[in-house]
Amino acid sequence: MERPEIEAEVLRVLTEEFELEAFGPTSDSHLGEDLDLDSLDIVDLWTTLEQVFDLRLDEEQFISDMTVSDLVDYLVTELA
Repeated sequence: MERPEIEAEVLRVLTEEFELEAFGPTSDSHLGEDLDLDSLDIVDLWTTLEQVFDLRLDEEQFISDMTVSDLVDYLVTELA
């Protein structure tokens, strides 16, 4: 899976699972500050992405000041 496909899927998950249509998540959006995801939301995101991409992720890598782009970069590395 290529980076643009991964980014599109992450944005889809954020938009649909966390009902962020009004926020319009972008690659520069911070998970905590811009998208207002709290620690429980981060865990839900981590779990959902594990299911979507069928892999085990290191939960320590998911932090609220991470941007969507940071998250995509992490997933690209994990899926390589």
